[in-house]
Amino acid sequence: ARVASGNSGWDIVFPSASFIPPMLAEDLLAPLDHRLLPNLANLDPAFERPVHDPQLHWSVPYMTGAAGIVYNRSLTPAPTAWANLWDEPLRGRITMLDDPTDVFGACLKRLGKSVNSEDPADLRAAARLAIAQKPLLRAYINAEVRDQLVSGDVLAAQMWATTSQQAIDESDRIAFVYPREGYPFYLDTTVILRESSRAELAHRFLDFLLRPDIAAANALASRTTTTDLAARKLLPAAFRDNPTLYPPPAIAALGELEIALRPETLRLRDRLWTEIKSACPRAAPPTGFPPRPSTAPTSIRAATAKKRPLPTRSTRPSNRPQKRNRAYQQTREGRGMRDLNSEKRKRKAYFFSSLAFFAFFAFLAFFLPLAAGAFWAKTLVAPITSDRPSMRVISFFILAFSLVVCSPSDYVPIMPALHEATLKRLLKSLHSSRIPTLPACRS
Repeated sequence: ARVASGNSGWDIVFPSASFIPPMLAEDLLAPLDHRLLPNLANLDPAFERPVHDPQLHWSVPYMTGAAGIVYNRSLTPAPTAWANLWDEPLRGRITMLDDPTDVFGACLKRLGKSVNSEDPADLRAAARLAIAQKPLLRAYINAEVRDQLVSGDVLAAQMWATTSQQAIDESDRIAFVYPREGYPFYLDTTVILRESSRAELAHRFLDFLLRPDIAAANALASRTTTTDLAARKLLPAAFRDNPTLYPPPAIAALGELEIALRPETLRLRDRLWTEIKSACPRAAPPTGFPPRPSTAPTSIRAATAKKRPLPTRSTRPSNRPQKRNRAYQQTREGRGMRDLNSEKRKRKAYFFSSLAFFAFFAFLAFFLPLAAGAFWAKTLVAPITSDRPSMRVISFFILAFSLVVCSPSDYVPIMPALHEATLKRLLKSLHSSRIPTLPACRS
């Protein structure tokens, strides 16, 4: 969405090959000048004329990847095909990617169809296959399943090769296989946006990425498959011959590149994906699917229909599972809102209590000393200068205590009103820690 606005502030982005035609239709890409890309000659010949951009006029292949099956080595026999992810013994211990492109790709390949099929019948058949698998699934999840694979909670999962290799690097109990029916693979590219005002600098960066040493370092760091043939020669032998990232030619030939689909096909696929995600595991296929034809003779069907009892409360189709799901979802949402409101109330109470605490100490630090100074100026000066000895002694103790406890700024207001000699006697007595000898009262 940010790129589509035409004001992203970016010069270069890395879309998958299936996004190139839609971006061209929106006039978002700038043409490439091959004279500024001398390292383009380092590309693998297999990627020199891709389907989405045969002349490499708009994009440069960067990395490639695929989706296969990653599994725990304790699973026997080891999976070899997409069909193994529909095995009943694996109920609750398998996952699929939370991505419609990859899920439909696996289902279509199991049906013997192309991953780029735009036939509505093929897509609906793939959706029925995905719904039939749903009771066996633990979840639709992406890279987060890696820890569950290591622990053995999940035995097999549909996963990208790059993520699988990262899991294999962390644990020797994980393995990866490309299904024998075939698999979808994707191609990441680099493009320059038309909005870029630094076209020459962007070309220089693309050429920098095509340098063999840089491409090899990027592939090693991200555990991905580079399209730079010269860079592969610089990779360590153990990495270059890794069957997960660089499968042998026989396995690589089973892959099918994902390409851009027509908008109406994408809308149908997205609608079917929504029905798959929202369907109850034991529910019927999504709405709009043609009913399965009956193999019974017409006469038998008619006889059965005549003898079929009227639907009662016990035989009437029930939607209680869907109701329970909706109620559960509403309960979760309600709990979430209650937790959010409770958190807001706690923050509000904390804010006002902190404000009251601050105001109280501000009062003690600023307003109380000022009030005390004014009180002392009115009530203590007169008794100290009074002729009555008892009042002068009491006032001396009060003033001495105030001088010790309060800061000098608190008793400044009463200083001008004190007699100079009396103040000197008070301070001298305070430092010597004794009560001064007051002069005799005048008669």
